[in-house]
Amino acid sequence: LHENLLCTADFCFTNLLSGMYLYFYSEGHIGLERKVTKLEALVKMLQEDLKKIKRLWEDNQRLQEESQTSAAKLKKFTEWVFNTIDMN
Repeated sequence: LHENLLCTADFCFTNLLSGMYLYFYSEGHIGLERKVTKLEALVKMLQEDLKKIKRLWEDNQRLQEESQTSAAKLKKFTEWVFNTIDMN
């Protein structure tokens, strides 16, 4: 998942740069203050998205650890059941 998030982030960043280029060169005579306001809003949105991605990555790590722990417990239980059956 971590690699997928990086690929997604790279893709989004590339699209962002393309969009910014088009924005600055196609809008013409929009005032600098208006452009700065829009960019500040865009930065805030990207920061929020980055926080969400970080939370998803952390949740994924936690779930992977829980899955490994559960798999180990299930394996031990299965071995115990088969060993108990073999003894009878």
